[in-house]
Amino acid sequence: MNLLILGASGQTGSYLAEILEKDSEHAVYSASRGPNPFFVPSNYISIDSDLSISTMSRMINEVRADVVINLISLSSVYECEKNPSLSESINRNFVEDLANAVLISQESMSKQILLFQCSSSEMYSNLQPHSLISESTELNPGTVYGVHKAKALEYLRATASSKPEFLYTSGILFNHESPRRSSNFVSKKISSSVREIAAGRLKNLELGDISVLRDWSYAPDFAQGIANLVGLRKRGEFIFASGKLHSIEEFCDLSFQFFGIRNYRDFICSNPDFVRKNNNNGLVGDSSKLRKEINWEPKVGFADLVRAMCSDLT
Repeated sequence: MNLLILGASGQTGSYLAEILEKDSEHAVYSASRGPNPFFVPSNYISIDSDLSISTMSRMINEVRADVVINLISLSSVYECEKNPSLSESINRNFVEDLANAVLISQESMSKQILLFQCSSSEMYSNLQPHSLISESTELNPGTVYGVHKAKALEYLRATASSKPEFLYTSGILFNHESPRRSSNFVSKKISSSVREIAAGRLKNLELGDISVLRDWSYAPDFAQGIANLVGLRKRGEFIFASGKLHSIEEFCDLSFQFFGIRNYRDFICSNPDFVRKNNNNGLVGDSSKLRKEINWEPKVGFADLVRAMCSDLT
């Protein structure tokens, strides 16, 4: 099976490419706008600024893709709020164009292509805290990022409804972290800053509301789930989540403990500028469908996730 991964140099994409390349039954093509900083893919495709329907269709045809996995995203909620037009272009419009490119390629190659779309728990960020999210939960986004991700998913649903030949899978990913997470996410900011504090190069860690709760998981666990889904060509929508909540304060505590610092509160400074609006505080994902259909379960718990980020082993 020929697999095309779009956005293969990011956190989840890089883990996914590594996993899929180990399976000799797959020919994996890793596409991104920049080189993968974590490993060198066997088949690398450089993506330029042109992400038009014709360009994407041509790329799909060239690799004769059976599955197209879209991990291209402007995933920082903060960055999306600052630049909503860019968010709409990447998180919504590109997905719609990609779906049409898949349909064009299907017709030209006379075979069905599965599109896997990486969706987000932010699509439910306007729900009440401690809401349990399943695949049947109504979309209710409260952030720019969530709105555009939700609109993209609605487009895929509508296309599949009107065109039965269109096949898609949506992985609805809750918070997932790893040492490969970029520095503009709070998890990476905490682990990197605590390392600097322990080394005496930084005095304090500035954060917003550390009582915020998240359903956190380890990115390689999600990547393995995606690999299993696309390998079986499973269609539909699937929640990826641990089903457990932990606070940012817990993340801080465990990070400081890793470096032998017990009095973590002495090093944390509150900065109201870092408090997010429309924070999806305490949303819990129900991944029972994913667990049942492919026997998936997260292997790395919260404490081990924090330790992995602090050790910075990619």
